[in-house]
This record gives sequence, C-alpha cells and structure tokens, in this order.
Amino acid sequence: NQVGGGFWSWYAQDDFKVSSNLSINIGLRYEYRRPAVDKGNNYVTFLQTGPKFSGPGNGLLVTAADDQLNDSFCTDPFYSYLKSSDGRCLVATSAQRAALGFTDRTQRTLIFTDKRNFAPRFGLTWRPTTSDKLIVRGGYGIFYDLANFNNQHFVDNNPVFSPSQLYDTAVGSPPPLTNGVPTTTANIFAGGGGVPPLVNQFVSLYVSPNYRAPYFQQWSFGISSQLSTNWALDVNYIGTRGLRLGNLHLFANQPYPGVGDLQPRRPYPDFNIMLFTTPDSSSKYNSFQMKVNKRFSNGLSFLGAYTFAHSINDNEGDEGFGGGQGNAAPQDDNNLQLDRGRAVNDARQRLVLSYIYELPFGSGRRFLNKGGAANVILGGWQVSGITSYQSGFPFSVLSSQDFSNTGTQVHRSDRTCTGVGQKTVDSWFDASCFPIDSLQTALASGAPRFGNSGRNILTGPALHNWDLAFLKNFSITEQIKLQFRAEFFNTFNFAQFRPPNVNVGDPNIGKISSAGEPRDIQFGLKLSF
Repeated sequence: NQVGGGFWSWYAQDDFKVSSNLSINIGLRYEYRRPAVDKGNNYVTFLQTGPKFSGPGNGLLVTAADDQLNDSFCTDPFYSYLKSSDGRCLVATSAQRAALGFTDRTQRTLIFTDKRNFAPRFGLTWRPTTSDKLIVRGGYGIFYDLANFNNQHFVDNNPVFSPSQLYDTAVGSPPPLTNGVPTTTANIFAGGGGVPPLVNQFVSLYVSPNYRAPYFQQWSFGISSQLSTNWALDVNYIGTRGLRLGNLHLFANQPYPGVGDLQPRRPYPDFNIMLFTTPDSSSKYNSFQMKVNKRFSNGLSFLGAYTFAHSINDNEGDEGFGGGQGNAAPQDDNNLQLDRGRAVNDARQRLVLSYIYELPFGSGRRFLNKGGAANVILGGWQVSGITSYQSGFPFSVLSSQDFSNTGTQVHRSDRTCTGVGQKTVDSWFDASCFPIDSLQTALASGAPRFGNSGRNILTGPALHNWDLAFLKNFSITEQIKLQFRAEFFNTFNFAQFRPPNVNVGDPNIGKISSAGEPRDIQFGLKLSF
C-alpha cells in the first residue's frame, strides 16, 4: 500500500590541471529522497512532547488519517483504548498535528523531508617528479546512503489501526463432531472497550519524523610507486566517519534500573515497549592499507594486500539485526555511549596473498620444451592460490539474567580484570574476570544496576587459510582446449575456530565448541571450443 516514494540526484564535477604535475577534481552531488505515503493513510508515528522520564503526557501518537477520522480517535468510544488511565487522549488532534508541522504531504508521510543532502567531493593527484613512477593522491567526500524506509513500511502495523489483544481460549472436553464444529461469534474487542490500553499492548514500530538519510565522510591519502617494470607498491591511509546511521531501538521505552513494575518507570509511561527507528548512531573507521602487485611475467603474477584497521561504533545495524556475535541491541537504550566500542567486524589486521605460477615445463617453457611424453605429463601445469591471515573478531561476555530490572535482553556482567585467558579451545578467556555475584546482591538488596563490562572487549580466534588450485591445460586441436582442475579449499585443514561460549553461568563458558568448514577437495574438467 506504500506509493509515491522516490529518489533523485544531480551532480556536477570538473577536473582542473593546476600545473603539469598537479591535477584537482572538484564535484558536488545533491540527493533528494521523498518518503512514500500509505494509500489508506494508515501511518502512525510517535512524537516526544516532553523530556524523557518527565511523567505521563510526554509523548503523543501522530497519525496520517484525514482530519475527521483523526479527531474521532479522541471522541469515539470505540477508541477508548487510545486514552491514558487518567482520560488523556494519546493521539494528537488535527490542530495539534498541524501545529507540530505535519501539513500537506508531510501529514501523510509523517517524515519531515530532508532537503539538505549536499555531498561535496574533492580529489588531487600530484607527481613529485617528471615521471609517473611516483604519484601522490588525496581526497575527501561525503556520501549519502539510502534511508532504510523499509521500517516505515511497518508503521501501519500500529495500535491505532491494528490493535492487538491476547485471546486465551480454555481447553476443555472437545465437542462431538456429530453436532458440528462450534464457531466463536463473540467480539473479543467488545466494541473497542475490550481492546487493552496502550500500556498493555504489544510492541509497535514507529519511525522518527526526523529520520534522515545516513551519510559518510571519507578521506584518504596515498602514494603509488612503480618499483620496477613489473612491480608496483601502493600505500594508503583511509578514514571514514558514519553519521545519522539508522538505529532501530528495540527497547526505546526502557526504564532506568529500579525496583518494582517496569511500566510506571518507563521514559514514556503512557506506552508499553516500543520499537522506534531514529538516525542517532555513528561509526568511525581508520585504516592503513598496503598493496604489492607483480604483473604477470616469467610465469608468475602476485598480489599481496595488508590492512591494519580499527572500527568503532555504537550499534550494529538495526538493533537486533546485527547478526552473529554482534549483540546489536544495547544494554541501556537511554545511554548508547555505554555501547560504543569495537565494531563486530573489527579485525585489526588482515593479510591476503594471491598468486599464479606457471611451472616452467613443457612446450613454450624453459624446460622439457621438445615435446614428447614428458611434455604431455609435466607440461602445461599452473598453480594458483589465495592465502589469508586475519586477526579475530571482538565479542562481549553476557549473562542471561536481568540484574538491572529494566527488561533489556542484553545483560553484561561486571569486569574485574582484563579477561585475557590462555586462548585455548578449553579456555579462550578468563571467565573469573566476569563475576555476577555483586550484581545478584544489588538486585536482591533493591539496588539493581547494569554490569560495568564493555561491549566487544575481547578478541576471538584468528583466521589462517590456504586455498590452492592445480590446473593443467591440454591442446586437443588449435581451437579446442581442455583444462583439468584440482582445487583444495582449506588445503592444510586448519581449524577455523568460531567464537567461544560467552554466557556467564554456563559450565562451558570460555570454551570453543565449533569451527568453520574443514578441507574440501573438488576436481573438474573444462572444455573450451
């Protein structure tokens, strides 16, 4: 039912040759994104009208409905579930909606269109000498990403137009089929009065009216050098900063640690748990990259690439969708800075070597090039491979107990020492550094709190892998060629260990119980004609 969305972009760029050895590229890109509307005007969003934790009345629902229907939410008895316990309507009236800036098309999209997405670009190339053997490059640019309006497509599944109710049917003696299957004709919502108030309704998903397209600032500086006729070296520094990154808060209405029921302690006590998408995450990435390249000559080509990098963020994509060991949801949704740490893909070092070598035997090669049986057996062989070394990914140590009494699904323990352990399969990290005794005591004494352990503070197993292929080419005729391939993945069958068990209280904490794929061998024939 979502229609009318669109994306447009314009750009201009030019190259300026400042001197014989200095060139500059300057450009400007402008992007405009128009959010979609719902054919039935069923969108709903949440708007903060007062400070968090300031008590009832500090938040309202804003709908895309026409004025007549919108105002009926506060007057029609059917929608009594949209009122607070003290009788306040939790939906903005049409007059309130207009005063808040939701007019014309914005009344239907419920997202304020961003018209300031300018993306400048700048780059330079400098040759310090008269030859092309040494080149210096640098650049800066802003790059906008596509806003994740997929989340907007869920906002018509909200308690205004799609109220939810848990309906429990008692299980008794089954009726005899001779009397037919009985039907339930009772209206479980009882004309609206049976729908539970918003404080008791299921999770709803809202998109912030101030949702903006995320963007990245990227800068780089590098040197390219031709070492010899066939060898080249590239050395680069690349930095990236991500801003306004989309953040799907799975626990946007999470209370502070405390005792008693969660609901009255929530930031917006008129509402239950909320899923809320906001543009408030950020990231940083800095890397040193070096590449050595040998063009194919004398039967050998080679490429080696090394990266030393560090990536930091406070959120792994949309919360709950970070995947793997990301633990994307925060421990404390009211203080995302506590989750700022190493990104889940922060492998500090990575070295990749790729190579192709033609054995010097057979026709056209250095040895055994006279033909005959030796050429048939030993000639035409080629070896290729990829060798990878990579440091491990980070991970967090977690507990299954809610020591904070906040309803969060991410519970980090305390940390009393570094936690670096023996790095063996049976004891990858020191589990004794992550106790929960004091957290249990605090909860029992009426002073619940979060654990002080950080996010992604330990590093998992490294990666070491060799993939090799042995190829032999046969010339059947001048136009028909046959190639035999023997390919070995994880050639030396190195164990690529998965992250260890990180659950405090589990008897297997710190142990590694799984690994990646073992060696895989495959053979093939390829006929070319």
